Amino acid sequence: IEGCSSVLDRLSASSIRPDMYSFGNICLLFSNLGEPKLICEVIQTLAENRSPVQSLKVNRELWNILLDAYIELGDWTRSVKLLRYLEINNLSQNESNEVTYGCVLKGLVLSGSPTGKVLETFNSIYNSQIGSVADARSYTLLLLLICNSGMLDLAEAVFSSLKGNGQNRPHGL
Repeated sequence: IEGCSSVLDRLSASSIRPDMYSFGNICLLFSNLGEPKLICEVIQTLAENRSPVQSLKVNRELWNILLDAYIELGDWTRSVKLLRYLEINNLSQNESNEVTYGCVLKGLVLSGSPTGKVLETFNSIYNSQIGSVADARSYTLLLLLICNSGMLDLAEAVFSSLKGNGQNRPHGL
């Protein structure tokens, strides 16, 4: 961790101009180490324009990395606060929400939320007229929850609906 922080400090102080992809990789490393506080420092550095590249702005990818780090640590309070913050401030409004939705579903599953609550959330995300199309990760989380709940008939129905050429894939349940 100290080595990563040192590299980040040297990048900030040097004339090297890392791109957002580099900052994302550093944040992913901090996430894998279970250090959301360090991810917050990277985000804060970018938000306060203290980065070596003044034109870089915090994007949804960095927020999702932070959100996923909180979820992995079981820090539900910070996860919910971050989601509310993103919603209230309408941050990254022109970027896709797909990964954020996946993080929300993952958080619900890992927190032991009731099956009905997760199904309701899944439906509200993926069944609306302007809703998103569920990706493989979302369906995997949903199937995991349904199987763990002992609802094997429903799991089989969901799985069967996903078979084929993908054109019959439902937008929700």
